[in-house]
Amino acid sequence: MIRWCAYCQRYQGEAEPYDDYSVTHTICEPCEAREAYLSSEPTSLEAIRRFLGRLSRVGTGPGPTAAELVAQGAALGLDPADLLLGVVQPVLHQIGDRWARSEATIAEEHRVTALCSALIQLIAEADPGVAALRQAQQPEVLLVAAEDNHHTLGIQILEVLLIRNRISTFTIYPGLPPEETVRLARSLSPPVVAISAALPEQLKPAMQVADHLAESPPGRRPLVVVGGLALRGENRPPAGGPLVPCRDPRALLVLASRSPATTTLHG
Repeated sequence: MIRWCAYCQRYQGEAEPYDDYSVTHTICEPCEAREAYLSSEPTSLEAIRRFLGRLSRVGTGPGPTAAELVAQGAALGLDPADLLLGVVQPVLHQIGDRWARSEATIAEEHRVTALCSALIQLIAEADPGVAALRQAQQPEVLLVAAEDNHHTLGIQILEVLLIRNRISTFTIYPGLPPEETVRLARSLSPPVVAISAALPEQLKPAMQVADHLAESPPGRRPLVVVGGLALRGENRPPAGGPLVPCRDPRALLVLASRSPATTTLHG
């Protein structure tokens, strides 16, 4: 389920069951700390539900443009990052699940994907100063798709989330073979390497990358994390290994800004 704070209307992540894309409300830590529940009534989430519904129905016929969706999100008071994580991301998961069940046509999947891609790029390019943090030659995070991962919108959302938080990136997709990812990581020397995996079998090449980079000298050894739909269910890298699972995109922000590797390489 998609969780939103009922008081500030900020996206709060997902909760089980993960294949249920309905919107539910909670209260975020900042709103709880300021005791918002004592001074105001929870805001209805119906507007966000309708907004998510409009986007999910795009594949079935004419719908809003990317610019119109950004404007509609702004009118609801949605931060662009929350728009991507709490609206676009669930819609992409939903269309992917429908495609897997043969409930979505090729044309429908293409229309939703094209609109979401345009929306992501529009948000990424809205601030030239932020957009300049893309494809940095000394990136703080190297974003790569795992070998054979041709689903690229998730990694594009991650890129926008990072640069909007002033974290420079270098992004490569679709997937690269492990040896090419290792070579690129050693060339760019980022503190964090984040790998996007859509299917469980793509965790194996991600692990190969982590194993090779773990052999780097301590001052040049990046933190290697993996995220994406491959982590759903019981699929996880071995605990305590060189590959760190990171299911919540917002957790990557924390890892990127607080990683010991960041202090070592850029401190």
